[in-house]
Amino acid sequence: NENINILDWIDKGYITVIQGDIIDYEVIYQDILQLCDKFTVKEIAYDRWHSSSLINRVNETIPDILLIEYEQSLKNFAPPTKEYERLALNGNIIDPNPVLFWQLQNVRIKPDTNNNYKPLKDYKSSTKRIDGVITSIMALDRCRANENKIVKEVNFKDILNSF
Repeated sequence: NENINILDWIDKGYITVIQGDIIDYEVIYQDILQLCDKFTVKEIAYDRWHSSSLINRVNETIPDILLIEYEQSLKNFAPPTKEYERLALNGNIIDPNPVLFWQLQNVRIKPDTNNNYKPLKDYKSSTKRIDGVITSIMALDRCRANENKIVKEVNFKDILNSF
C-alpha cells in the first residue's frame, strides 16, 4: 500500500492529468512550447522510444534547439547516476517536489560486476514510476556536458544552487 496523494499532487500542479489510457504527445508538445517560451532552452535530451514524431515536430517548430538522443544504456547512465547520487547525498541536489521524492523511493539499483548501475524499477511492469529520476539524471549529465559551452558566466555549482 503506497502512501501517496495523487489528487493533492494534481491540485498543486505537480502532475498533469491526460485523458485516456495512452500518452498524448500533443500535451507534451504544448508543454515543450510553453517551457521554451518561459526559459532559454538550448537543448532537449530525449529517449528515442516512441518519440520520433514528437521530436520531428519540435525540430520543425523550434529548429534552434539542439535535440540530443539520450541512449538509455547502462554504459551511458552509470557515470551520471553515480554523480547524481553523490550530489544528492552531499545535499547538493534538493528538490522539494513530492512526486520526485516518491519516485526516488521506487528506484532499485542492481550493480553489474563492474559496479555500474542505473535506476531501475523492481520489475518492468511495475506501476511505480521513476521517470522523474531518469530525466533528472539526464539533465544533470547534459548540464555537465555543457558546463563550459552554454552558460559561460555561471559555473555548475551556481546552477545547482539556484534550485
